[in-house]
Amino acid sequence: MDKEKDQAIHLSLAITMRELYKVSNRFVYWSYFVQALLFAINIYLILANPSETNSSIWALLAFSIAVIILSISLIYKSKKYYELGENVRKMDMIERIFPDAANGTSRSYLISRLPRSILEKAKKNPDKKTDYYTDRVDKYEKLIENIQQNCYFTSEIMRSYSLLILSVIIGISVLLAGSIIYGFFILSESNADQELSKSIAGYLALLINFIFTLNIIDHYILFDKKAKELKKIDESLNWIKNNPHEDEIITSFTEYNCILCNALPCPDFAYDRIKKKINFVWENRVNND
Repeated sequence: MDKEKDQAIHLSLAITMRELYKVSNRFVYWSYFVQALLFAINIYLILANPSETNSSIWALLAFSIAVIILSISLIYKSKKYYELGENVRKMDMIERIFPDAANGTSRSYLISRLPRSILEKAKKNPDKKTDYYTDRVDKYEKLIENIQQNCYFTSEIMRSYSLLILSVIIGISVLLAGSIIYGFFILSESNADQELSKSIAGYLALLINFIFTLNIIDHYILFDKKAKELKKIDESLNWIKNNPHEDEIITSFTEYNCILCNALPCPDFAYDRIKKKINFVWENRVNND
């Protein structure tokens, strides 16, 4: 029992956090995949206009509704893993800055919520730490600069990722506009009630798939908004960094956590695209403060 307890304590929160974000991202992209697949099928059915029965078209409509429900459940699971990852991130920061803080109870409850697979990965390399670049010695100054680094990195990654999402939204909008224009042309040329019924059912399915586009727009707005809010915290902390007061630090730390608590994780490729740039900018910024 003591051995098991010791193993549970000695794990890497950095690895735990990274793995939780990966799983969260996986659920997001699974939801994107199932919706994109159905979206592509509907676009094909409208543009290619293959010979189909009414029952098959209405079956596709029912399938579309099922896919939307599945997508919502996947996003829900993603947010659960992200929320857990955010709790680990806060615990990681507190333990590094305030190693003497009495947080054993909170830590044990947090560890008990971790999936077994992630827990095993965190145990394999328990000394792995989160990398922060700072030369501050005072614990409050160090906390401020750690929050600033988190704000800067996360803000830039979210801003860059939001631009990628915007390009996807533009592409989907073009496909929607083209298919709708072409589809209404087909409807205007159709005199058969059966063909009209098929077309209407097909467009109902496409309308349901439009939720997919709205979902991506919501993600774009989310990442763009969070990036701006984190930048604002970073800038406000810069004014108090050299003369920190405990109440200001607690307020900023709380606000920072509130901003991220209802966000979504950015994928690894979004960070990899700008990793060298933001690391260089941050090191240069710290060295010149």
